[in-house]
Amino acid sequence: MRTDNIKEEIAQYIGKKVLELRKSHKLSREQFAEKTNLSSNYIYEIEKGNSVPGCIALIDICNYFEIAPSTLLGKYLDKNVYTLS
Repeated sequence: MRTDNIKEEIAQYIGKKVLELRKSHKLSREQFAEKTNLSSNYIYEIEKGNSVPGCIALIDICNYFEIAPSTLLGKYLDKNVYTLS
């Protein structure tokens, strides 16, 4: 199904961005988990593209890195790219 593929693509995209940000700040997964009040296992799942962060987790991640959510969501904010219809 098309929406499943897009959801997987989004998860991979966000995970890659989170991993790049964490590494550019020279943080271990455990350090990042501590600073964002998220579990290191959850961060692992996000970075591997197995999980998409929920709204609160997304806000915590963005606040820590001082970035806008659009930095993590990128091209998927364009309503013409991702629709569930």
